[in-house]
Amino acid sequence: MYREGCVDPINTYGWEKLAAEQLYSAFARQYGVEVRIGRLFNIYGSNQEFQGGRERVLSALCRKAIQSDSSLEVLGNGKQLRTFLHVVDCVRAIQVLMESNVSTPINIGSSRLVSITELAELILKHSNKNLTLVYSEMSNTQNVRACDTQLLKQLGWNETITLEEGVAQTYDWIAKSCSTIS
Repeated sequence: MYREGCVDPINTYGWEKLAAEQLYSAFARQYGVEVRIGRLFNIYGSNQEFQGGRERVLSALCRKAIQSDSSLEVLGNGKQLRTFLHVVDCVRAIQVLMESNVSTPINIGSSRLVSITELAELILKHSNKNLTLVYSEMSNTQNVRACDTQLLKQLGWNETITLEEGVAQTYDWIAKSCSTIS
């Protein structure tokens, strides 16, 4: 389980983010500049990539559900636990962080932990499709990527968009976008 201040990147992208945090913190110490560091956890919403290999799990699952009549492929075994935060709530969290005096890295994400299977089922429920979930093995993944939002909540921030509402909005936007591409 992730703990605030406990960082263990699993890939190059994670190490890049950690290196950037260290660089900003060093710059702040050396030059006395105020720095705010937000660690974003699975941000999603309209206008995000949903195809081409740069999409994230939620938008990829939405697109796959939209484009299929029989099955929905889920990478991994579906038991991986993640948090998902709508972009509107993310922007508000960044505003709260920027207006604070917190100089240590702060997590920006949801405190609601869901399995990838639960996420796929939410998407299928909204799609009104009866697709079979098909799991494919995936390496280089952690079982749990939780987001401890305690510090952010102490600053007065709370989520306003539920995962169900966000999935519906994102799914509908991707469905509309897919229909204009075809």
